[in-house]
Amino acid sequence: MGNSALKWELSGTKNIGLDFGLLKNRISGSIDWYDTRTKDLLLPRLLPSSTGVSSVIQNIGKTRNTGIEIALNTRNIESANFKWSSAITFTHNKESIEQLATGGQDDIADGWFIGYPVSVFFDYQKIGIWQTDEADQAAKYGEVPGEIKIKDQDGDGKITTSDRVVVGTAAPKWSGGFSNTFTYKGFDLNFYLFARVGQMINANYLRFKSGTTENQALHDYWTPENSTNAFPRPNAAGGVQYLSTLQYVSGSFLKLRNVTLGYTLPEALMSRFKMSSIRLYVSAVNPLTLSHTKDYDPERGGSENFPMTKSFLIGANIDL
Repeated sequence: MGNSALKWELSGTKNIGLDFGLLKNRISGSIDWYDTRTKDLLLPRLLPSSTGVSSVIQNIGKTRNTGIEIALNTRNIESANFKWSSAITFTHNKESIEQLATGGQDDIADGWFIGYPVSVFFDYQKIGIWQTDEADQAAKYGEVPGEIKIKDQDGDGKITTSDRVVVGTAAPKWSGGFSNTFTYKGFDLNFYLFARVGQMINANYLRFKSGTTENQALHDYWTPENSTNAFPRPNAAGGVQYLSTLQYVSGSFLKLRNVTLGYTLPEALMSRFKMSSIRLYVSAVNPLTLSHTKDYDPERGGSENFPMTKSFLIGANIDL
């Protein structure tokens, strides 16, 4: 469905920056603070099924992004045979919806909430699994031990749609990188660490099918002898509620993004072969990731539609 009322999405930015160099630029860098306000956002808005289409692009509301970006470069050691330099980056951004087409009200159907980022997870809040000694309390909510315990947000003694809250956001609180380069005579080594902290992912691989036995091998499920708070009891008849709450996990990670070790053959040897230079190297991309998720790279954002590959390379740079 077209929308003849569409117009440009507009952003205005205020920025204050500082560039600096110290100790004859042995230490240099920049610090930037920004405040970006966007109006007439171009977003897909859900429509009633009676219209015959699922959504339409509209200019909807306003957002605000404020944050700080820091870059630091250092030449740590500089000697005749050995050099070491580093580069550090840090970014913190706070995104929030300031206004919607609904005015000052949240748009629950589209998942947009005033004061929160555009991309959030809105659902019931899992606070554990009902345990055997909580049978009486679980019964008040129509549950039994081994099933998912949901927080009663309004304290009315029952779980309804009004108990759904924003449980997390896909936007990280901060991200940063740390790169180091070492050279010693003909050898060179570079590695880059990257971290993204504070975001949540909706992990497809944590889907729990209560009516099947496949979970027994995949998940730490509840039994009377295994009083875990991770996953509910298997149930051949199905019917376990709130299964979607099991997929929300921390997406924070620290990753060795790449590492390269090289060796440049001596000039004396190159002149003998009448060549300019030869550099041999080995490198690895994404060889190591530390995170809360086992056997899954959270940089994928929870999806299983594409892999985050690791690659290893042996090569040579030859100048004739």
